[in-house]
Amino acid sequence: MKKLMDYIFLIILMSVISMFIIMIGAILDIGKSGDLYYNKFLSNNVKTVQITDASKVTVDFTVRFSDFGKDYTIIKKVRNSLNQEIDNIQAIYSAGKNNIPNLLSGRYFTQDEFNSNAKVCVIGKYIAERSLLIENDKEYYDYMGVKYEVIGHIGLEKGTDLDSMVWLNMNAYMLNAAYAGNYCIDGIRTADINSAFNNFTGQFDELTYKYGLSVKETEPEKTVPSLGKDFDFVFTISIIILFINILIANYQYINKKIHTVAVKKLCGASKFSVIGGLCKNFVIIVIIGYIIGAISYTTFLRNFVNNSQEFILADINIINLITSFIVILMFTIIIIYPMINKVYKTDVSLLLKD
Repeated sequence: MKKLMDYIFLIILMSVISMFIIMIGAILDIGKSGDLYYNKFLSNNVKTVQITDASKVTVDFTVRFSDFGKDYTIIKKVRNSLNQEIDNIQAIYSAGKNNIPNLLSGRYFTQDEFNSNAKVCVIGKYIAERSLLIENDKEYYDYMGVKYEVIGHIGLEKGTDLDSMVWLNMNAYMLNAAYAGNYCIDGIRTADINSAFNNFTGQFDELTYKYGLSVKETEPEKTVPSLGKDFDFVFTISIIILFINILIANYQYINKKIHTVAVKKLCGASKFSVIGGLCKNFVIIVIIGYIIGAISYTTFLRNFVNNSQEFILADINIINLITSFIVILMFTIIIIYPMINKVYKTDVSLLLKD
């Protein structure tokens, strides 16, 4: 009975540890996704450019957004009547194959629309609920007196920034806008992004000399670091506590097996066969704990948090789970080996006596 209770304790401990690992991975995944929504990136592989003092360029020069390469996306933060950048409204141009946001209804831009001055846009779910104009059974979004036909609704329906954003067709927007501002050059492959970045900034070389405007690469803002020092401190402490619990679980398991190990030594079992047997048994406990933790996370914790509408947790990241499993196994071996080695160097009669 006592042996069974020990196993149950270890399984519960491992299920809590696994659920905590899954939650940490989910928070980090949402943080990465937050960059896609908050900073309006389509991937986590981007270059950002800032162009200043380019207002004179509007009449004298036209940027050909279609000339920058194969597969890429360019996103520009738009400005209001006071020349202030607006976080949730973007102008976008895309060429070739690229990631697109989650569509709730309607469709995304076509390549023909991107290459034209078509006044079309896609908007977030929350924008659709409160800022639409309906004319002749069509939806429109009015920006600075220009009506853009709404062709699709995007979002996650969980209160993310994606649900509150607007993407305007870049070429239509630039008909009434200056080139000054912050641009994000995005894509799936690094080579395509670098090519688009070089071609985009290269179009301004002559203008830089002629008008004295400034074109410089900037650092993309990241969502996770912006959570603040308090979050970083709590997160670090949580990781430390997590690994302490893993160590405790390992020690508890192995310490209960010392008497058994002594008997196996007495029967002539090799040190490494004993270590292998202990690792195998502990792996079974970890797997059972992980299964319980994953079910608990998916069934209870994730649904509870997501239903609160204050924050969302991502689905289980299998790679994170496998990585953590490997780490725990390494910890197990690191702890098991010196303890078993000590048993094999100690008089068995003393261990059996205890």
